[in-house]
Amino acid sequence: MSPLGLFPKSLRWRLVALECMVVGVILLAFTGALYELAARNLMHDVQSSLVDRAQQVNGAIRQYVVFGALRPKQVIEIPPPESFASSDTVVQISTLDGQVIVTTSTPNGNNIPLDQDTLQQVSLGNSTFERIKVGDEELEVYSSPILLRDRVIGVLQVARSLQLIEQTLARLRLFAIVGFTLAMTASILATFYVANRSLFPLKELIRTAERVGRSGDLSQRVKTSPNLDEVGKLASTFNTMLERLELSDKQLRETLDAERRFVADASHELRTPLTTILGNAGLLLKVPNMSPEDRQESLEQIYEEADRMRRLVSDLLTLARADAGFRLKQEPVKVQPVVESAVREMEHRATDRQLRIDKISDVEVVGDKDALKQLVLILLDNAIKYTRNQDSIQVEVEKDDSQAVIRVADTGIGISQEHLPHIFERFYRADTSRSSDGTGLGLSIAKWIVEQHCGSISVASEIGKGSIFEVKLPAKK
Repeated sequence: MSPLGLFPKSLRWRLVALECMVVGVILLAFTGALYELAARNLMHDVQSSLVDRAQQVNGAIRQYVVFGALRPKQVIEIPPPESFASSDTVVQISTLDGQVIVTTSTPNGNNIPLDQDTLQQVSLGNSTFERIKVGDEELEVYSSPILLRDRVIGVLQVARSLQLIEQTLARLRLFAIVGFTLAMTASILATFYVANRSLFPLKELIRTAERVGRSGDLSQRVKTSPNLDEVGKLASTFNTMLERLELSDKQLRETLDAERRFVADASHELRTPLTTILGNAGLLLKVPNMSPEDRQESLEQIYEEADRMRRLVSDLLTLARADAGFRLKQEPVKVQPVVESAVREMEHRATDRQLRIDKISDVEVVGDKDALKQLVLILLDNAIKYTRNQDSIQVEVEKDDSQAVIRVADTGIGISQEHLPHIFERFYRADTSRSSDGTGLGLSIAKWIVEQHCGSISVASEIGKGSIFEVKLPAKK
């Protein structure tokens, strides 16, 4: 099993557990070091006091021992035990063969044990420390040689009970345990509080994501605080993502609605000429003896509707290429000959209108020559459709700063303000009574061509006074 599996699944509790582990290890190490240092210092104090006491006793023995070395049966003059007895220290003098000569009372009345290892070390002139247990009492014993004229003549042992030190260390352990518990409790509470505050935006993010997942409502947002930390920035980024998703969803819905309308309108537009063609063709088949005038009229209607279908299919193919991401050619194009060619081509349709070029400048753009001509033809065709006899259509080409401006103005029937925002939509017609003259796709294609050239197209119109279409394209540098 992975060690991470031991951690709780909640990120908050993982942070708390990890922090407690780190703090716990640090506290244990720090408390252990303090405890060890205190124990060493206490033991050092005990040992120092034993050495000092041994030196005092040794000095007193040297004052009284004047003749020879100490021997088990030799009568020597040494200080009485009362002279170096104390309440916390036990003093014992022994011969080199372990016979006790003088001793003060131990807490339980026993002598201080003297083993062979200690005797051997002392005989060599060395001093030793050892911890021994006498009865129920633990003692720290300092054994040192008694010298007379640089010769070891006995063993001096000074002992002290460790009961007081054990009590002190026990209190220190209790204090450490209580302090450790309080510190860990405070650490857990503080970490839990900080984690709660820090992860609040994350919890809000999760709740918001769940609400969005259940309801599909992309208008939901995560509440964020003004002071953003990393989690707050994540929540803010999530909100930005939701805004973009909401916008994309809205655009997708609008696109799907537009596609449904497009399919329905295309079906309707194709059905109308097909009905006319089939009706006239059926009439020609059923009435073989039709008069030449009626036959001619039927054939003309078939031709007109077939031509209308051709134009509609051509426009549909153009828009299909646009939807598929088709890119137009990019090459230097002089605008003047393109506009003049389009005007000449449309003159035969505007015999009863005043179609003229008022102003034309020699300006060059980067783009597709054929597409630019199609753009001008669409604008001229639109102007011809919505002007009356003797109305005027003016075409202008000029350079404005770093832009080429193509302007087509007419004095026709105009477009009401309610229709202006929609005239570049597919199959949209401002005047439905004139719907039979066009496909309703021309201005949509014009807008696509302009966008392919990184330009803009706008319209200004007033009912009864006419319309002005203005195209701005980046001029070639």
